[in-house]
Amino acid sequence: MEKEVVVVRTHYGNTDTLLLMDRPNDQKGVNPAKVYLDKLHGEGRRGIETMLNLIAKILSDGRLNCFEINWPALRYEQAMDIRDFLITVRFEKETDKGKEEWDYKPATINLALSALRGVLTTSWKMGLMTTDDYLKAKSIESVKSSTELAGRDISPDEIEALMKVCEDDKSIAGARESAIIAILTMCGLHRNELAIMMLEDYDRENDKLIVHGKGAKDRVEFITGNAKLVLEDWLAIRGNEPGCVFYPIDKAGKIKLRIGITVEGVYWIINPHRIEAGLDRFMTHDFQRSFISNLLDTDTDIVTVSRLAGYSDPRTTMRYDRRGDKTRKNALEKLNVPYTRRPLARSEEDNNGENGDCH
Repeated sequence: MEKEVVVVRTHYGNTDTLLLMDRPNDQKGVNPAKVYLDKLHGEGRRGIETMLNLIAKILSDGRLNCFEINWPALRYEQAMDIRDFLITVRFEKETDKGKEEWDYKPATINLALSALRGVLTTSWKMGLMTTDDYLKAKSIESVKSSTELAGRDISPDEIEALMKVCEDDKSIAGARESAIIAILTMCGLHRNELAIMMLEDYDRENDKLIVHGKGAKDRVEFITGNAKLVLEDWLAIRGNEPGCVFYPIDKAGKIKLRIGITVEGVYWIINPHRIEAGLDRFMTHDFQRSFISNLLDTDTDIVTVSRLAGYSDPRTTMRYDRRGDKTRKNALEKLNVPYTRRPLARSEEDNNGENGDCH
């Protein structure tokens, strides 16, 4: 079988060069991208595959996916092309406000570059790249993040508005959405953790939930207060069959007890309610940002907050703190220095320098 050769145009150093990317992979016909992705799981794999497909489209002018690119042929020049393209490209995106111009944020660019380094490392380990070519190609630097904080805080008033919209929806979907928003707000789960939340992991008697996090790291969360009441109302409708806590609901309003909601589905479940409530755009991850900020506002220590949020490093947790200047000012006002105001020694004229010399 002959190799199919694809011509890819790149733009490095203000000159056009041609890079030949032939599709066949190693001797067994395995593409390094597949080997690399097979080591990943869940949302992490989906995110990296999305980034590799983005890079593949950049290299091939939209014609190839990540399993059709000859990654070992990539060199430092092309890696820099990819980085430069991601930094400078602008594109239109349809939002609830109409078409808007978007760009790739530093976090997205760095994720793409990390995915590129990963597939290059796999190519080298498979013996498809020389050490010299590999070290040069993977030496591309990450993009420095902006000092502006990513994401935003979801205020208590916004949570109340979301819950009100769901409560006004008397359908089965309204009960499910109320529970989803309550769990995201009160437990700080990632959307992938919510999607794979199992009824068997919920200890109703002790209000405990086993959360299956990234990297096969499990942790214990507690579902208390109104969040427990909302969840119990949903479970009364869902039933006690083992399986996912949250299932899709078809157009006829029936629960589809086969496979749970998808990770992407969490956003599309919440977004219509956000629009109906008239709230500014937010992402599902902003629930966790708000969860962390709210706990820190209660003077909960950073180690406990980190454990509840599923982070082993408190420095990671602090990145999600979205409290503003008011919180920092209130913290400083708790400090003080002993001092007694001294009486004014001079008249106002003296202070203005009208009598005597100024020193």
